[in-house]
Amino acid sequence: MAVSEAVIRESMNEDPPASNGWFQLAVPAEGSTVSVKKIVRHIGDGKPVDISDILKKLKGHKVVHGVNADAIYELLQKVEDNDIPEDAVVIASSDVIQGEDGALEWHIEGLEDKGSETMVCADMHIATLKKAIKGKPGKNVFGKIKQPRPIYDPQIQPGNGISVEEESEGVFVYKSEYAGELKIEEDRLFIDFHLSLSEDQMQATMDIPAGRLNGAANLIAEQDILAILQLSGITHGILNDNILDAITKQGETPGFVKNILVAKGKEARDGVDARLQIDDELAVGKLLESGQIDFHEKSYPWNIKTSEVIGQVIPSVEEENGFNVVGKVIPAKPALGANLVLEGIKEESDGKLISLGNGVLLVNGRELKVTDSLLIKGDVCHRTGNIHSDQTVIVKGYVEPGFILDSKGDVVIEDNVEQSEVRANGSIVIKSGVRGSQSKVISRGNITAGFIENARMRALGDIVVENSLVSCDSFCRGELRVGKSSSKKSTLIGGVTRAIGGIVAANLGSEGFKKTDISVGCHPDLLQKSRKLSEELTKIERQLNKLEHLLLQHSQSSATSEQRTLSKLKLDQRKLRKEFERLTKEQEKLQKIIAISRKSTVQISQHVFPGVNIQILDKVYEVRKKENAGLFFLEDELIIFRPAA
Repeated sequence: MAVSEAVIRESMNEDPPASNGWFQLAVPAEGSTVSVKKIVRHIGDGKPVDISDILKKLKGHKVVHGVNADAIYELLQKVEDNDIPEDAVVIASSDVIQGEDGALEWHIEGLEDKGSETMVCADMHIATLKKAIKGKPGKNVFGKIKQPRPIYDPQIQPGNGISVEEESEGVFVYKSEYAGELKIEEDRLFIDFHLSLSEDQMQATMDIPAGRLNGAANLIAEQDILAILQLSGITHGILNDNILDAITKQGETPGFVKNILVAKGKEARDGVDARLQIDDELAVGKLLESGQIDFHEKSYPWNIKTSEVIGQVIPSVEEENGFNVVGKVIPAKPALGANLVLEGIKEESDGKLISLGNGVLLVNGRELKVTDSLLIKGDVCHRTGNIHSDQTVIVKGYVEPGFILDSKGDVVIEDNVEQSEVRANGSIVIKSGVRGSQSKVISRGNITAGFIENARMRALGDIVVENSLVSCDSFCRGELRVGKSSSKKSTLIGGVTRAIGGIVAANLGSEGFKKTDISVGCHPDLLQKSRKLSEELTKIERQLNKLEHLLLQHSQSSATSEQRTLSKLKLDQRKLRKEFERLTKEQEKLQKIIAISRKSTVQISQHVFPGVNIQILDKVYEVRKKENAGLFFLEDELIIFRPAA
């Protein structure tokens, strides 16, 4: 034992063998980092690893960027302290900043199953989205430019009914704002309300979500559905009872209650016009529902006594506007008042119409009057002679050939007018009819007759013929009507007929009659006159412009002769301006008449036959084949025939 111990002590006193320190580098090809993966401390008098050794080695590997000298010094110090790290030590790094992937976490199942209905209620946590963080390019350890690696960045856009809140930096929480079916299409997340609106926006139907969902504290309630309707712009006509019934019947089981009517608009209710209710036995004609008088049906007598009740005004019923479910007002037709023009008649507070004197009751549209009358109990003939009266004339018989009946009021004739002349400042009513080429009926109001043949008719109002108008020369500023819409045989045939306000006839022309000329609207001469007025106005406008220039020139001179010229120019200017204003007013009046005339039409309720020529303004339509009911009208400077529906 003693020998062995001596040997050991001797060996410990010997100097250890010398050995240099050494190291190994790990240099990945992509140049992201360089690390010292192994380093060995020197022994004895061996050479320790120096920083220059490491730098030289790095240079040999062409590492020129991102070298961390502090990391190298720290490593070498640990080696010197015999505290060598077990893991590799990074001594050079790329400065490329790598990004971070985003992440999307769903909190509701079923979104991926397209065939399922994923129902949600308000304020449900649907998903959490962590936004990706983008990297930045830089250099690797070899000094080459490098891009950061691609990142995964999930996207989800909030759509209808979805809210988004930033919970923390870069982390977003998606929640439902309303109840409904949760859907995702491409990158868009939204709630489908299962709400349908009718084309006219008068009704809204809905698959109502109801019940209690897992994790929800409360049942889906009526206010949840009302919030959906409000968001969708449905604000009127909401049917709360329907909504509440659907939710109640569903109970706690979550699901959709299908096809529930949740809102209904209100139709407009047109006003009811005031009506004139009049005793048929007193009126010259039958009062229609429209308030107009049908002179085809006449009653007698017409004599009225003082304080007699003629009729009564039934007041109007006000209109009531409607609305659709999105709140748009649907205007109702307003009610019209009676708008009566009364003469010799008083309207009481209760609407009763009372005669103020004895006389005859005459009704012309909305005009009613009781006026003194001259009653001819028989015919206008040799016994009476010609009649010239300042008051209404009532003839119980005929106006015989060759005689004249002239009234400053109205005229009512119970029988025929034959080869005679009837004139009135008011309206003319002929219960039977008018015959003869020598017959003339001229009225500043309306003309009403049972039939008219081969006569000349002139009215500033309407001409109304119960049966037929045959081979006449007729003109009225209003509307000319022959027969009713239900008439089969009433016809306007032959002659020349012109009505500015339009023509309404049962039949127009006939199979065996060759020619019937009718025209509506103003005379074509007015078109030519309007064109000439336009030319004249343009000419005057040029003259005025020229005068303005001359006035400016002469106004700059103070010479006496120039002042005289200036005065004459001003006088000419005043005359031209006055003429321009006069012609402008005349042109405006013509243009208004022409515009109204363009809307004049010819309406047929039964048939129109070949041989009928229809003129509207200066356009002519020749009927070449038999047509059934329809309407002739002017469109784009052409006369069009549109068959009745």
